[in-house]
Amino acid sequence: MDICGLLEKYGSQKGPAVFIDYNGLKITYTDIISRSYRVSRELEHAGLKRGAVCALVCYNNINFILYFAACLKAGIIPIIINPKYGNDELQSLIDISEVKTIITDNAFAFSESSPMADGRKINIITPGLETILTQNGGCLYSDSLNDGTLFMLVTSASGGRPKIVKKNAAALSYQAEKLYPRIMSVNDTRYMANVPASHSYGLEFALFGSIYNGAPLYLRDFGFSSDVMDEIAFNEITHIFTIPPFILNLVNYKLSSGIGFDRLEMVVSAGMPLMSGLSEKFFGAFNFNIASVYGITEVGCVSFNLGRRSSAENRATINNDVGFALEGNAITVIDDAGAAVRAVTRDVHGRLKEGDSDSIRENIGRVIIRKKIPDGGYYKFNCPEGEAKWRLGGTELETDDSGYIDPSGALHLLARSSAFVNIGGVKVNSSDVEAFLRSTGLFKDVLVFGRKDALLGEKLAAAMVVDEGSNANEDEIRGLCAKKLPPVKVPRDIYILKSPFPRTSTGKIRFDKVLKMVEETKDSQAAE
Repeated sequence: MDICGLLEKYGSQKGPAVFIDYNGLKITYTDIISRSYRVSRELEHAGLKRGAVCALVCYNNINFILYFAACLKAGIIPIIINPKYGNDELQSLIDISEVKTIITDNAFAFSESSPMADGRKINIITPGLETILTQNGGCLYSDSLNDGTLFMLVTSASGGRPKIVKKNAAALSYQAEKLYPRIMSVNDTRYMANVPASHSYGLEFALFGSIYNGAPLYLRDFGFSSDVMDEIAFNEITHIFTIPPFILNLVNYKLSSGIGFDRLEMVVSAGMPLMSGLSEKFFGAFNFNIASVYGITEVGCVSFNLGRRSSAENRATINNDVGFALEGNAITVIDDAGAAVRAVTRDVHGRLKEGDSDSIRENIGRVIIRKKIPDGGYYKFNCPEGEAKWRLGGTELETDDSGYIDPSGALHLLARSSAFVNIGGVKVNSSDVEAFLRSTGLFKDVLVFGRKDALLGEKLAAAMVVDEGSNANEDEIRGLCAKKLPPVKVPRDIYILKSPFPRTSTGKIRFDKVLKMVEETKDSQAAE
């Protein structure tokens, strides 16, 4: 996928037509091309050569698109970093990647932070403002790649450890050919996204899709206001790229306002599983299913559930249906011995309800994916265990997800594999217990997980955050679970915490830090 070439093509065909509408600020194809190419010349003039690896941190969506396109034009390889990262997360990425330069639209954000591993301050380049703060005698990069990598994304495994993933031209071109034609209308496609363009999902679905299909992109900051909902109808948006909480609010607004959203053809969700009951509620309101995506950041798009208005579906999807493998890819579900497990039969699947996994335990396993055209792999990722999950020349990956295959061949993601706790040979989905505890409304946050047990191998443990004045105790919480859950799903260990769970800038719970909080709680209780 030649992104710069496509921009030039549409620039010559549609020059003055609006390409990006960011909160009412309209940018044409001509604007994008002229401004981004001017920035690319600035980067080259600063001393960044083709293949140079650097960091890209932008606080404004338009600036990100301009700077990103400029990097592609100049052949510079940016590691795209979330501007919401705290200093510790940013520092970790600088240490791992060994970058010497950050390209940013806010030089002041890095004036007193972000030293490199050797203690020297990192170089800061702010194109357009002619700000080049060089700290290393003109040395702007420590690494140069010539392996087809176009840019890199950052993802976090459980525990919050960051991984840098290389995105190459071949994989992106294959994804574009097989995916983007499926997310366009017959007439007048119009996209709206309220996930940042620098986010993997916002970049590879919304932005790249709009460039490939020549569709205008209405880019909005995340929010639930009625104005945003009205814009969807007023601007005749055909495709929305968002996350489950926004979809829930869209459904509620449709039901309360009476607006038909008649031009809306597809609502694409990624980034997190659908909340329990959301699929059914959405189908009831719109009469088509949510389109869910599996993959993107670490491995590109693996599968896609093509929910859309024109689909002849007669029921809501259940259990986080992420659809079928993209053409050329393959998905297998295996058991602990490595053997493929059977798909759920049609009769059983017809009786399944949302959240039901106990009745299909023999059909649940770990998800293995195979990519026809793989991404570039990890960048400077010193973790043999993580690297070992890639096989067959980097085309097959054992993921950290568990799920099942339905009778039609679609994948349903139930939870991370670590969420399944093996209690005396019975695999229990800790997410079920977590969902129940959250549904009580008694806790500010909940995390259920497995711990080693000398007798049964593993046991269930639950950590929950309560208000400072709460009098909740362990026995009451176990009793609450025992009234509604089978005995095997009642947590043996209960940890009541008053401090909120630490999270990454993207909202993921830092499991490693929660475990540390749990151990500190145990130590303080033992000392009393």
